[in-house]
Amino acid sequence: MIRLNNISKNYSLKDGEVPALDDINLTIEKGEKVCILGRSGSGKTTLLDIIATILTPSQGSYFYNDMDISQFSKQELAKFRNKEFGFVFQSYYLIKEKNILENICLPAIYSDSLIDPQQNALKLMDILDIAELKDRYPNELSGGQRQRVAIARSALLNPNVIIADEPTGNLDEASSRIVLDHLMNFNEQGKTLILVTHDQEIASHFERKIFLNDGRKISNG
Repeated sequence: MIRLNNISKNYSLKDGEVPALDDINLTIEKGEKVCILGRSGSGKTTLLDIIATILTPSQGSYFYNDMDISQFSKQELAKFRNKEFGFVFQSYYLIKEKNILENICLPAIYSDSLIDPQQNALKLMDILDIAELKDRYPNELSGGQRQRVAIARSALLNPNVIIADEPTGNLDEASSRIVLDHLMNFNEQGKTLILVTHDQEIASHFERKIFLNDGRKISNG
């Protein structure tokens, strides 16, 4: 499904280029759940952003279902990303002026999907046990509730891949467990789950772990 060949990424700074990833080769099959681990600055988020097509690699090739992503225009890439990927971030990124139902429906603004966004949002809210929160606003919710809203938003358009970057980083242990359970449930329904974490307890629930060190893949469990 996802195949990275000899991927490198450099960032340009005033005093030259700084390598973030160096010659990464990685294949992720449909329906897999993969955890990416490493110290701060090891390249975890850069790798995740390249997989999600948010960043363009400096070198190498990226194939998704045998499609060469490097051949896509910016417009094609944005449409592809909205269709194929759902995103869950550490900081939620909810719009404070919109209620919970409106926040969950946001991805539909940029989509031509035939899915009824409001109907699907209500269904997801029920699954995630936040249906009673639909008229509330983000500042009225706990961190765990906000992250479940973010998960519902990520799944709104029925993407094939859920991308989660430190989704439990701001949560207590009980809320982390609830969020992880919901992400695992989506994986059990056939969605590919790719998650970055520094939490060994979260990582223990993944059979496959990718370890990075200084931008290099040092283990592929």
